[in-house]
Amino acid sequence: MKVLICHNRYRSTSPSGENQVVDSEISLLRRAGVEVIQMIEDSDSIVSGGLIVMGNAALGPLYSPKGVQRFRALLREEHPDLIHLHNVFPLISPAVVRAAKAVGVPIVQTIHNYRHTCVNGLHFRDGHVCDDCIGHRVAYPAVLHGCYRGSRPQSVAMALGQAAHRGTWGMVDKLIALTPLMARRLLAAGFEEKQIAVRPSWTADPGEPARPGVDFLYLGRLEEAKGINLLLEAWRLRKAGGSRRLRIAGTGPSEEHIRSMALLEDDVHYLDHLDRSGVAAAMQHCGVVVIPSLWYEGLPLTFVEALAYGRPVIVNHGTSTASMVTDELAWSVRPTVDSWRETIDMITQDDIEARGMAARRFYSETCSPPAALKSLLQIYEDLLGRSA
Repeated sequence: MKVLICHNRYRSTSPSGENQVVDSEISLLRRAGVEVIQMIEDSDSIVSGGLIVMGNAALGPLYSPKGVQRFRALLREEHPDLIHLHNVFPLISPAVVRAAKAVGVPIVQTIHNYRHTCVNGLHFRDGHVCDDCIGHRVAYPAVLHGCYRGSRPQSVAMALGQAAHRGTWGMVDKLIALTPLMARRLLAAGFEEKQIAVRPSWTADPGEPARPGVDFLYLGRLEEAKGINLLLEAWRLRKAGGSRRLRIAGTGPSEEHIRSMALLEDDVHYLDHLDRSGVAAAMQHCGVVVIPSLWYEGLPLTFVEALAYGRPVIVNHGTSTASMVTDELAWSVRPTVDSWRETIDMITQDDIEARGMAARRFYSETCSPPAALKSLLQIYEDLLGRSA
């Protein structure tokens, strides 16, 4: 089997777990004997590439001449059995879907965010979940608010591209949603049920979990949409006493506030940005991983890593991550300070250990490398069987 994997890497100034997932998946397939051809574009090249590259990027939401040309050349030279798309903005463009369909090659796309239904891919604006553009043929509310990178001109390009390619995305043979909520959002947007499969992200197995600690751990970008302020307020109001600490790792707009709070509060520790070994150490040391995101989100890698280390999580009800969990392995709470405070106060060490074991079982069955490889190959084989 020969698979052409296409991905537009996000800028290095905006670290993305999606880049890591794509790299890991390419390695996973190659180790399994699948021949993988890569078309990887890098958004870092836009700034340094001059006017031609910048112009190509500007056209990307509609049609990227350079991206489509390279894609067609790979189809002619490599004759892949199947195309697997990830992010196509802005240097590849949705137009490659039509190029593949013109020569009869089946297409899979992993949906990492909400770009098919939202200009900024988040459904989050001004501190709250936003569905204002749902039902509009052209997403003019997104243009009005400058939802794409705070720019109305760039939002115009994204909105026009989204409208122009609504039919294009309907040509994709299989859309891989990371969670049940993401699948439901695709159905509500008009995609057919037969197009959609649910397959969560995965991560390498760190080995049998160590016994959980007592601390609570936040790993992620420090910004409003991630719920960091909600978490800090709930932690500040919780019942005093005990040896538990809130440990926070990441960078972002709220960093200075967190640094200041860590200086004033003995039970709040700021760990700065962590490399992979630092993340592993923090996971092994903690008892609970907190994911207080206020927007739908996709399926953050932090969640999957928590499962792998046998650590239960706390998530906000109604989010994409919450649609993956049960009370056996996590706590799903209302996105309010009081709900978070009450949950933090009620958690015992016995709860942590019991739910941690359930989290590790779920990881082994669903998000481990063997499970991930099996589910992806099944999607490929089913698609190729139908197309034969």
